[in-house]
Amino acid sequence: MENKKDFSKLKEKVENYLIDEIEIDESMVKNPDTKLEDMDIDSIDMAELAIQLQEEFDIVLENDPKLQELVTIGDVIEYFKTKLN
Repeated sequence: MENKKDFSKLKEKVENYLIDEIEIDESMVKNPDTKLEDMDIDSIDMAELAIQLQEEFDIVLENDPKLQELVTIGDVIEYFKTKLN
């Protein structure tokens, strides 16, 4: 069950980062279909998020080109979820 707990914590961390650090409206962040483009999230924002998650969850993401392919909030959360496993 550890993974489920980690996933919940990871999802919360992603959402909090977008809401607190990038100052995106919570209703947009909580909707998995919201496009990153609609929130003006760029590759620098994604890289900073990845660095925070790497440190906290001990996952490795070194220059993963898949980070550039993420389109929605749901994609971001699913991507990092796969990195937990």
